Amino acid sequence: MKYAFIACIIVLVLLIVMLVVKMTGDTEAVWKVIIKDGLKYMNLIVVLFVVVVPEGLPLTIGVSLAYSTGRMYQQDRILVKELDAPEKMGEVNEILVSKTNTITSGNMKVAHFLCEDKQIKNSRKDTLLHCELSETTIEFIKESILFNCSARIEMDHSHYIPVGNATEVGLLKFLQDADIPVHLMINQKLQNI
Repeated sequence: MKYAFIACIIVLVLLIVMLVVKMTGDTEAVWKVIIKDGLKYMNLIVVLFVVVVPEGLPLTIGVSLAYSTGRMYQQDRILVKELDAPEKMGEVNEILVSKTNTITSGNMKVAHFLCEDKQIKNSRKDTLLHCELSETTIEFIKESILFNCSARIEMDHSHYIPVGNATEVGLLKFLQDADIPVHLMINQKLQNI
């Protein structure tokens, strides 16, 4: 679009030069040339600008959205996957967030955990039971999750599903993925209270 405007300005300069060349011949005809040819040239320039703007508008919008989303990531570390998302968010009147002011789907998962000075990546379902941690530490992890959790386990058709706070549910799913019978351990915890 920038190049189109530059081309329009070049055409305007050339038309002004042509107008000046026509006016140098006869001084009485100067006003006739300005009125007749000047208006025609101005009309041509306006038409060029009108033709250029609609074709460059989508490109301009795309570039400005890409720039603004890039700036959002650089300054605030907000990652925007779709360029038109900020435009859609401008239409939102109310946003409901959790107590930590995050907007999540509520499906949390343990990605890494740090224990015994080791950072362990939770790359498979049974990572907890097949990592380099001692058995005592694994028991402490299980007990600390279960005894500091208010989430509960409900029975679906054939599965035990954790229900409650999203963070606590994510931790219970972490134990369930390691084939730890969380439902039995929670029942045992409730009986001991």
